[in-house]
Amino acid sequence: MGIAAGANLPFYVILIYINTILSSDLHISNANILMYNVVILLFWSISLPFFGHLGDRIGEKRLMLIASTLLIIVPIPLMKWFLSEKTVFSLMIGRVALSLVAMGVVAPCSAYLARLFSIHERQTGVGFGYFTGSAIFGGTAPSVCLYCTQAFNADLFPAIYLAFGGALSALSLWVSKPKDTHH
Repeated sequence: MGIAAGANLPFYVILIYINTILSSDLHISNANILMYNVVILLFWSISLPFFGHLGDRIGEKRLMLIASTLLIIVPIPLMKWFLSEKTVFSLMIGRVALSLVAMGVVAPCSAYLARLFSIHERQTGVGFGYFTGSAIFGGTAPSVCLYCTQAFNADLFPAIYLAFGGALSALSLWVSKPKDTHH
């Protein structure tokens, strides 16, 4: 579940929560917000294979640990910057930067998770762990960010939540031990 937090929380914050800033603070139309999302999704589609290749070269766990650590460090200063600027340009640069960090966890995630379970328990282990973590941390991220930002008047809460996801992912990766998957 922890690895899924690092893989899914950024995706939902980048593609869903930041839309609330574009809409409420910058008064961007829904049509334009959707266009910006298409640009980010195209960026993900083009970039993910490169991060997968990087994971093959340096090791999935190593890449994911580096990206999870960056997910702890990068979001707070980055979000401070793009919230102080509050322009479409700064938000798009922020989305791209967060995407680059997140892709280091997302791209090798499936390959790494498959190695955590023997062949006889792989489907159940990966399915339950990953999708439970996705539901808890990914699917709820926009609502949790919106609620906490408003309830606690904490504009940086999404960045703190991303750092929490990165820490949970890093801890889970640190303690995980891949199995011999051939038996």
